[in-house]
Amino acid sequence: MPIKSSRAEPNVTSLVFSDSGLFNDRMYLFVEAEDHKNIKYSVGKTSPKGHFLSQREDPVMTKVVAEADESGIKLSADGADNLADVNIASVEDAATNLIDVSVWDWHGKAVDQGEVAAQWGTELIGRPVRLVKASSLAPRHVLDDNKKGVVGFADKYPLLITNSASELAVNQMLVDANKPQVPSNRYRSNIVLSGLEAFEEDQIISFSYTDVSGNNVVFERGTPCARCPIPDTDQITGELRRDVRSVLGKNGRRGTYSDPAKAGEKAIFFGVNFLLTKFPETGTEVELPLGAELIATYGEPNWVAN
Repeated sequence: MPIKSSRAEPNVTSLVFSDSGLFNDRMYLFVEAEDHKNIKYSVGKTSPKGHFLSQREDPVMTKVVAEADESGIKLSADGADNLADVNIASVEDAATNLIDVSVWDWHGKAVDQGEVAAQWGTELIGRPVRLVKASSLAPRHVLDDNKKGVVGFADKYPLLITNSASELAVNQMLVDANKPQVPSNRYRSNIVLSGLEAFEEDQIISFSYTDVSGNNVVFERGTPCARCPIPDTDQITGELRRDVRSVLGKNGRRGTYSDPAKAGEKAIFFGVNFLLTKFPETGTEVELPLGAELIATYGEPNWVAN
Protein backbone atom coordinates (compact mmCIF):
# COMPACT_ATOMS: atom_id res chain seq x y z
CA MET A 1 0.00 0.00 0.00
CA PRO A 2 1.73 3.20 -1.16
CA ILE A 3 0.09 5.56 1.38
CA LYS A 4 0.09 4.80 5.08
CA SER A 5 -3.40 4.01 6.40
CA SER A 6 -5.03 4.06 2.96
CA ARG A 7 -7.09 1.11 1.73
CA ALA A 8 -4.97 -2.03 1.71
CA GLU A 9 -4.36 -3.57 -1.70
CA PRO A 10 -5.51 -7.23 -1.61
CA ASN A 11 -4.06 -8.37 -4.95
CA VAL A 12 -0.31 -7.78 -4.68
CA THR A 13 1.50 -10.56 -6.58
CA SER A 14 5.07 -9.85 -5.46
CA LEU A 15 7.23 -7.80 -3.11
CA VAL A 16 10.52 -6.25 -4.21
CA PHE A 17 13.42 -5.84 -1.80
CA SER A 18 16.63 -3.88 -2.33
CA ASP A 19 19.53 -2.77 -0.15
CA SER A 20 17.25 0.05 1.05
CA GLY A 21 14.39 -2.19 2.14
CA LEU A 22 10.91 -2.92 0.79
CA PHE A 23 10.10 -0.98 -2.38
CA ASN A 24 7.08 1.32 -2.43
CA ASP A 25 5.39 0.20 0.79
CA ARG A 26 3.93 3.15 2.69
CA MET A 27 6.40 5.57 1.15
CA TYR A 28 3.71 8.28 1.10
CA LEU A 29 1.93 9.86 4.03
CA PHE A 30 -0.88 12.33 4.63
CA VAL A 31 0.01 14.71 7.46
CA GLU A 32 -1.74 17.51 9.28
CA ALA A 33 -1.24 20.92 7.64
CA GLU A 34 -1.97 22.55 10.99
CA ASP A 35 -2.62 21.41 14.56
CA HIS A 36 -5.72 19.20 14.85
CA LYS A 37 -7.59 18.35 18.05
CA ASN A 38 -8.64 14.70 17.75
CA ILE A 39 -12.33 13.91 18.08
CA LYS A 40 -12.47 10.14 17.39
CA TYR A 41 -9.18 8.53 18.47
CA SER A 42 -7.16 9.78 21.45
CA VAL A 43 -10.07 12.16 21.95
CA GLY A 44 -8.99 15.63 23.00
CA LYS A 45 -5.33 15.06 22.20
CA THR A 46 -3.85 17.45 19.67
CA SER A 47 -2.03 16.07 16.64
CA PRO A 48 0.55 18.72 15.74
CA LYS A 49 1.27 20.05 12.28
CA GLY A 50 3.15 17.40 10.29
CA HIS A 51 1.78 14.45 12.29
CA PHE A 52 0.54 11.47 10.30
CA LEU A 53 -3.12 10.78 9.52
CA SER A 54 -4.64 7.39 10.26
CA GLN A 55 -7.90 5.52 9.83
CA ARG A 56 -8.03 5.53 13.62
CA GLU A 57 -8.98 9.21 13.55
CA ASP A 58 -10.14 9.48 9.94
CA PRO A 59 -11.94 6.32 8.71
CA VAL A 60 -12.68 8.19 5.45
CA MET A 61 -9.12 7.20 4.50
CA THR A 62 -10.50 3.76 3.63
CA LYS A 63 -11.68 5.46 0.43
CA VAL A 64 -8.11 6.27 -0.64
CA VAL A 65 -6.92 3.93 -3.39
CA ALA A 66 -3.37 4.71 -4.53
CA GLU A 67 -1.13 3.43 -7.29
CA ALA A 68 2.54 4.43 -7.20
CA ASP A 69 5.66 3.90 -9.25
CA GLU A 70 9.00 5.65 -9.55
CA SER A 71 7.45 8.57 -11.45
CA GLY A 72 4.72 9.46 -8.96
CA ILE A 73 1.37 8.42 -7.56
CA LYS A 74 -2.26 8.26 -8.73
CA LEU A 75 -4.87 9.15 -6.11
CA SER A 76 -8.43 7.85 -6.32
CA ALA A 77 -11.27 8.17 -3.82
CA ASP A 78 -13.56 5.16 -4.13
CA GLY A 79 -17.05 6.17 -3.06
CA ALA A 80 -16.36 9.92 -3.08
CA ASP A 81 -18.17 10.94 -6.27
CA ASN A 82 -17.23 14.61 -5.97
CA LEU A 83 -13.48 13.95 -5.97
CA ALA A 84 -11.77 13.22 -9.30
CA ASP A 85 -8.69 11.06 -9.70
CA VAL A 86 -5.39 12.95 -9.86
CA ASN A 87 -1.89 12.00 -10.98
CA ILE A 88 0.90 13.50 -8.91
CA ALA A 89 4.42 13.54 -10.34
CA SER A 90 7.08 12.96 -7.70
CA VAL A 91 8.50 16.22 -6.38
CA GLU A 92 12.29 16.53 -6.41
CA ASP A 93 13.91 15.09 -3.31
CA ALA A 94 15.71 18.29 -2.42
CA ALA A 95 16.30 20.10 0.86
CA THR A 96 14.07 22.97 -0.24
CA ASN A 97 11.08 20.62 -0.55
CA LEU A 98 11.44 18.88 2.84
CA ILE A 99 8.99 19.53 5.67
CA ASP A 100 8.84 18.28 9.26
CA VAL A 101 6.72 15.15 9.78
CA SER A 102 6.13 12.61 12.54
CA VAL A 103 4.89 9.03 12.87
CA TRP A 104 4.13 8.17 16.48
CA ASP A 105 7.34 9.07 18.35
CA TRP A 106 9.53 9.34 15.22
CA HIS A 107 10.27 12.86 14.00
CA GLY A 108 11.96 13.56 10.71
CA LYS A 109 11.54 15.13 7.30
CA ALA A 110 9.77 14.15 4.08
CA VAL A 111 9.21 15.59 0.60
CA ASP A 112 6.06 17.72 0.28
CA GLN A 113 4.19 16.66 -2.88
CA GLY A 114 2.69 20.03 -3.71
CA GLU A 115 -0.57 21.91 -3.78
CA VAL A 116 -2.64 19.65 -6.05
CA ALA A 117 -2.06 16.64 -3.77
CA ALA A 118 -2.71 18.76 -0.68
CA GLN A 119 -5.99 20.11 -2.07
CA TRP A 120 -7.15 16.61 -3.04
CA GLY A 121 -6.46 15.28 0.46
CA THR A 122 -8.00 18.33 2.11
CA GLU A 123 -11.25 17.87 0.19
CA LEU A 124 -11.43 14.22 1.17
CA ILE A 125 -10.49 14.58 4.84
CA GLY A 126 -12.37 17.82 5.46
CA ARG A 127 -9.49 19.79 7.02
CA PRO A 128 -6.08 21.00 5.79
CA VAL A 129 -3.62 18.18 5.09
CA ARG A 130 -0.45 17.66 3.03
CA LEU A 131 0.83 14.62 1.12
CA VAL A 132 4.51 13.80 1.61
CA LYS A 133 6.91 11.17 0.31
CA ALA A 134 9.84 9.50 2.09
CA SER A 135 13.15 11.22 1.40
CA SER A 136 16.44 9.54 0.56
CA LEU A 137 18.17 12.69 1.85
CA ALA A 138 16.63 12.21 5.28
CA PRO A 139 15.79 8.48 5.44
CA ARG A 140 13.92 6.85 8.28
CA HIS A 141 15.78 3.83 9.63
CA VAL A 142 14.25 0.79 11.29
CA LEU A 143 14.32 1.33 15.05
CA ASP A 144 16.43 4.46 14.36
CA ASP A 145 19.39 2.19 13.55
CA ASN A 146 21.03 2.78 10.16
CA LYS A 147 22.38 -0.79 10.21
CA LYS A 148 18.84 -2.20 10.15
CA GLY A 149 17.85 -0.64 6.84
CA VAL A 150 15.35 1.95 5.69
CA VAL A 151 11.63 1.86 6.37
CA GLY A 152 8.91 4.06 4.90
CA PHE A 153 6.05 5.23 7.10
CA ALA A 154 5.03 1.87 8.60
CA ASP A 155 4.42 2.12 12.34
CA LYS A 156 7.89 0.78 13.17
CA TYR A 157 8.90 -2.37 11.30
CA PRO A 158 8.97 -2.83 7.50
CA LEU A 159 7.13 -6.17 7.46
CA LEU A 160 4.01 -7.53 9.14
CA ILE A 161 3.43 -11.26 8.76
CA THR A 162 0.13 -13.09 9.27
CA ASN A 163 -0.96 -16.66 8.57
CA SER A 164 -3.96 -17.74 6.49
CA ALA A 165 -4.83 -20.50 8.97
CA SER A 166 -4.89 -17.93 11.78
CA GLU A 167 -7.14 -15.66 9.74
CA LEU A 168 -9.53 -18.57 9.19
CA ALA A 169 -9.43 -19.29 12.91
CA VAL A 170 -10.42 -15.70 13.70
CA ASN A 171 -13.30 -15.90 11.24
CA GLN A 172 -14.50 -19.05 12.98
CA MET A 173 -14.33 -17.18 16.30
CA LEU A 174 -16.47 -14.45 14.73
CA VAL A 175 -18.99 -16.99 13.40
CA ASP A 176 -19.20 -18.61 16.84
CA ALA A 177 -19.87 -15.17 18.33
CA ASN A 178 -22.56 -14.41 15.71
CA LYS A 179 -20.42 -11.64 14.23
CA PRO A 180 -19.61 -11.01 10.54
CA GLN A 181 -16.42 -12.50 9.13
CA VAL A 182 -13.67 -10.17 7.88
CA PRO A 183 -11.39 -10.28 4.83
CA SER A 184 -7.62 -10.69 4.99
CA ASN A 185 -6.88 -7.06 4.12
CA ARG A 186 -8.16 -5.96 7.54
CA TYR A 187 -4.87 -7.13 9.08
CA ARG A 188 -2.64 -4.90 6.88
CA SER A 189 -0.01 -7.62 6.49
CA ASN A 190 2.71 -7.57 3.83
CA ILE A 191 3.04 -11.35 3.75
CA VAL A 192 0.36 -13.96 4.46
CA LEU A 193 1.88 -17.37 5.16
CA SER A 194 0.23 -20.67 4.26
CA GLY A 195 0.92 -24.30 5.11
CA LEU A 196 1.00 -23.61 8.86
CA GLU A 197 -1.21 -24.42 11.80
CA ALA A 198 -3.27 -21.58 13.24
CA PHE A 199 -1.05 -19.13 15.17
CA GLU A 200 2.11 -21.07 14.35
CA GLU A 201 3.58 -17.78 13.10
CA ASP A 202 4.10 -16.78 16.75
CA GLN A 203 6.95 -19.31 16.91
CA ILE A 204 8.84 -18.17 13.80
CA ILE A 205 11.95 -16.20 14.77
CA SER A 206 13.45 -15.82 11.29
CA PHE A 207 12.91 -16.79 7.68
CA SER A 208 14.83 -16.47 4.45
CA TYR A 209 14.23 -16.48 0.71
CA THR A 210 16.61 -17.13 -2.18
CA ASP A 211 15.63 -16.24 -5.74
CA VAL A 212 16.52 -18.16 -8.91
CA SER A 213 19.73 -16.12 -9.29
CA GLY A 214 20.91 -17.04 -5.81
CA ASN A 215 20.19 -13.66 -4.26
CA ASN A 216 19.24 -14.11 -0.63
CA VAL A 217 17.33 -12.06 1.93
CA VAL A 218 16.88 -12.85 5.61
CA PHE A 219 14.19 -11.54 7.95
CA GLU A 220 14.20 -11.64 11.75
CA ARG A 221 11.36 -11.26 14.21
CA GLY A 222 10.72 -7.97 15.89
CA THR A 223 7.74 -7.57 18.20
CA PRO A 224 4.35 -9.27 18.11
CA CYS A 225 1.75 -7.02 16.51
CA ALA A 226 -0.51 -5.30 19.04
CA ARG A 227 -3.82 -4.74 17.27
CA CYS A 228 -5.39 -1.29 17.02
CA PRO A 229 -8.93 -0.46 15.75
CA ILE A 230 -8.01 -0.83 12.05
CA PRO A 231 -8.75 -4.59 11.83
CA ASP A 232 -12.23 -3.64 13.04
CA THR A 233 -12.61 -0.95 10.34
CA ASP A 234 -14.49 -1.90 7.18
CA GLN A 235 -12.12 -1.03 4.32
CA ILE A 236 -14.99 -0.12 1.99
CA THR A 237 -17.39 1.81 4.21
CA GLY A 238 -15.14 2.99 7.04
CA GLU A 239 -17.58 1.52 9.61
CA LEU A 240 -15.87 0.75 12.92
CA ARG A 241 -16.84 -2.22 15.11
CA ARG A 242 -15.04 -4.06 17.93
CA ASP A 243 -15.69 -7.65 16.84
CA VAL A 244 -12.17 -8.74 15.85
CA ARG A 245 -10.45 -7.44 18.97
CA SER A 246 -13.26 -8.79 21.12
CA VAL A 247 -13.05 -12.38 19.89
CA LEU A 248 -9.25 -12.36 19.91
CA GLY A 249 -9.23 -11.17 23.50
CA LYS A 250 -11.76 -13.81 24.54
CA ASN A 251 -9.84 -16.60 22.80
CA GLY A 252 -6.39 -16.36 24.35
CA ARG A 253 -4.82 -13.58 22.30
CA ARG A 254 -4.62 -11.01 25.08
CA GLY A 255 -1.26 -10.83 26.80
CA THR A 256 1.99 -9.02 27.56
CA TYR A 257 5.32 -8.74 25.76
CA SER A 258 8.18 -11.04 26.75
CA ASP A 259 10.67 -8.23 26.11
CA PRO A 260 11.70 -6.84 29.54
CA ALA A 261 11.69 -3.33 28.05
CA LYS A 262 7.95 -3.73 27.49
CA ALA A 263 7.19 -5.71 30.63
CA GLY A 264 3.66 -5.15 31.85
CA GLU A 265 2.38 -3.61 28.61
CA LYS A 266 -0.87 -5.38 27.71
CA ALA A 267 -2.24 -5.80 24.20
CA ILE A 268 -4.26 -8.03 21.90
CA PHE A 269 -1.81 -9.75 19.57
CA PHE A 270 -2.28 -10.96 16.01
CA GLY A 271 0.56 -11.22 13.50
CA VAL A 272 4.28 -10.65 13.91
CA ASN A 273 6.54 -7.78 12.89
CA PHE A 274 9.79 -8.57 11.04
CA LEU A 275 12.81 -6.64 9.78
CA LEU A 276 15.42 -7.42 7.15
CA THR A 277 18.79 -8.49 8.54
CA LYS A 278 20.40 -9.54 5.26
CA PHE A 279 19.89 -7.30 2.25
CA PRO A 280 20.50 -7.81 -1.47
CA GLU A 281 23.82 -6.56 -2.83
CA THR A 282 23.86 -2.86 -3.66
CA GLY A 283 22.03 -2.27 -6.91
CA THR A 284 20.36 -5.70 -6.81
CA GLU A 285 16.66 -6.33 -6.29
CA VAL A 286 15.09 -9.51 -4.96
CA GLU A 287 11.50 -10.18 -5.98
CA LEU A 288 9.48 -12.30 -3.59
CA PRO A 289 6.58 -13.69 -5.67
CA LEU A 290 3.22 -14.93 -4.52
CA GLY A 291 3.57 -18.62 -3.62
CA ALA A 292 7.30 -18.44 -2.88
CA GLU A 293 8.77 -20.98 -0.47
CA LEU A 294 10.32 -19.52 2.67
CA ILE A 295 12.78 -21.27 4.99
CA ALA A 296 11.85 -20.63 8.63
CA THR A 297 13.52 -21.16 11.98
CA TYR A 298 11.48 -21.56 15.14
CA GLY A 299 11.64 -20.62 18.80
CA GLU A 300 9.36 -19.58 21.63
CA PRO A 301 6.67 -16.90 21.13
CA ASN A 302 7.75 -13.47 22.34
CA TRP A 303 4.54 -12.68 24.16
CA VAL A 304 2.72 -14.32 27.09
CA ALA A 305 -1.03 -14.82 27.27
CA ASN A 306 -2.76 -13.63 30.42
